[in-house]
Amino acid sequence: MYMKHIYDYRIKEFYNFENIKELYNINNGDFLKYYTLLGNIKTEWKQAMLSEQINNDIPKYLISTILTSKHVNKTLYDKEINNMRLPQQKHILKWENELNNENNRMGLYFLIAIQKYNKYKT
Repeated sequence: MYMKHIYDYRIKEFYNFENIKELYNINNGDFLKYYTLLGNIKTEWKQAMLSEQINNDIPKYLISTILTSKHVNKTLYDKEINNMRLPQQKHILKWENELNNENNRMGLYFLIAIQKYNKYKT
């Protein structure tokens, strides 16, 4: 569940339980769960939403870029690629550290094996 599901950005108020019931077809028995959820939202977040620091608007620059672009799909793809974060590859970093460790001769053996493989490959 996201904030946009329980908060109305137009009037800057949380939906009451009756509105939530109608919007999402929730049972009457979930009354306490809803108010527990509201109670667990940080005060800083609530204040930020009231002071318009957090909103649900689409950035204006993205809309203007889409309207002026001839290649909308490429624009959106490039935007997504720029926002994408690659996961940390811990297993690769572990082996790099192991092979670069001066106390471990495994890195030396590995390099010798790679050099011999490349020599026979050509």
